[in-house]
Amino acid sequence: YRKNRMPLSWEYLKTLGPINYKYTPTHTVVQKAEYKEFREKVLDSYPSLAAFIKAKCFKDDPSLPYKLRKNDFPYDLERGISHWVLWLNPDIYKTEVEVYALGRINLILKTLLDQPFLFYVNPVSKQSVKEIPHYHVYLREACPVGEFISRKQAIRKKSETIV
Repeated sequence: YRKNRMPLSWEYLKTLGPINYKYTPTHTVVQKAEYKEFREKVLDSYPSLAAFIKAKCFKDDPSLPYKLRKNDFPYDLERGISHWVLWLNPDIYKTEVEVYALGRINLILKTLLDQPFLFYVNPVSKQSVKEIPHYHVYLREACPVGEFISRKQAIRKKSETIV
C-alpha cells in the first residue's frame, strides 16, 4: 500500500489501531523539511519537544487532564481527513500510554467530537515525543472549530462530565 507513497486513506487508517504496530505513517519530503526546521527552532527555546508541548497544551491550566490539538505537522493524508493529537497531561498520567485504557480514550474522544474519528497510539519505540502520553486522532470531514479542544469546552458543549 505505502510503496507508491499515496496519501493515507480512511480505510487504511482503520487497519492501524488502536495500537499501531504495523506502520509508522510518514510525511511528504516538504513536510519532513518543515518539521526539521520547526524542531530546530523549538529546541532553541525549549530543552525538548516535550517541554514545548507541555507548555503549549498545559501551561495556562495545569489541571487539564488532556488536550486535543490539531497536529502542526500532519501525516500525508487524503483530502477530507484531518490529523489531531490527544495529549495527556504528563503530570496527571504517569503511566505509559500503551497501557492506558483504550476504552477511556475512546470515551474522551466521543465526548469531544461530533464526527467520525479514528485513533491509535504508536508504540513508544516509534514515538517522536516519548515523555508525554499521546494518541493520533483522525477526523473525517470538517475539523472542529479552533486549534484546541479541551475537557472544559467539551463539558460546556455537551453538558457531560468525564470521570
